[in-house]
Amino acid sequence: MWTPLTDERFGLLKLLSDSISDAYRADPRMLPNLHDADTLIVTSDYSGQHKSSRFEAYAFLFAGPAWLEWERRRLEARRIHHAEGRRLSFKKLGDAVKQRMLPDFLQAASVLPGLCVCVLVDKAIPSMFRKEGTLDLSAPDLAPYTHHRRATFEKLLRVVHMTSFFLAGLTRPGQNVVWFTDQDDIAANAGGVAELTGIWANVMSNMLQHTLGHLRCGTTECDNGTLQIEDLAALPDLVAGSLADAVNNYFAEGTLPSEPILTPPPAGVSSKAREIINWLSEEDWPLRKLVFCFEAIPDSTALSFKRIRFHGTRSIF
Repeated sequence: MWTPLTDERFGLLKLLSDSISDAYRADPRMLPNLHDADTLIVTSDYSGQHKSSRFEAYAFLFAGPAWLEWERRRLEARRIHHAEGRRLSFKKLGDAVKQRMLPDFLQAASVLPGLCVCVLVDKAIPSMFRKEGTLDLSAPDLAPYTHHRRATFEKLLRVVHMTSFFLAGLTRPGQNVVWFTDQDDIAANAGGVAELTGIWANVMSNMLQHTLGHLRCGTTECDNGTLQIEDLAALPDLVAGSLADAVNNYFAEGTLPSEPILTPPPAGVSSKAREIINWLSEEDWPLRKLVFCFEAIPDSTALSFKRIRFHGTRSIF
């Protein structure tokens, strides 16, 4: 169910691919089988861009369209909790109705055949595409993108490369892909979506070892009013927000371990983040969950990389 990335040019993503390959050989249940689907749905969201955050979180959902049970359960959760029309997001979980609905919503998502994955990146890493320093937007090959702020374009490239990376690993030849990204600074309007789609297609062509069918990209603005797309996009939103919260608190308490040992969640983590982290610990469901972390090593250009596995309210690094 996983096609390894073999091209050394992709640097950090090659490291990530090797880690997934090793873990998959040890436990084939960690990845879903998405090869039966003619079309894959991808949603993505991002957190940790605020100045007080030590890490940025990039979260993605990859699912086949066999989601009738998810659709039934998510609508039932909304009906029971009288949450019709309310959009879910990590930032707006202060709403009492959404708080009550959250456990049922997450359990509904567990039946989705797919993968929910989050990659945490230390902000002390200036770029994932240069060994030292930030992106050089004056480089000739980046000339078409100088209208972007450097930080925005770095984020765009990270999102596109991570989306492409997981699709390259999870897909089979001929599958179609429809990707809905959060409508933020990397896809703020129709022109931004068109540019994002072009960059995505280019990266995919370099990363894929097989040929896919149609690639389509849009934002959550495409939702038809049923909140179907919004709810699929809410899953990476909730995961990114909760993990950025948790890892920032680990650092604030000085408890983020460097060895594979059990550690409880930080005391300062919010109750909403704790609820989502508990859900991330549940492994025996069709929806698989993976969390990875890239951390800068002080006074060095080298990076630390780890997979994070959660067990209830405790996690293994």
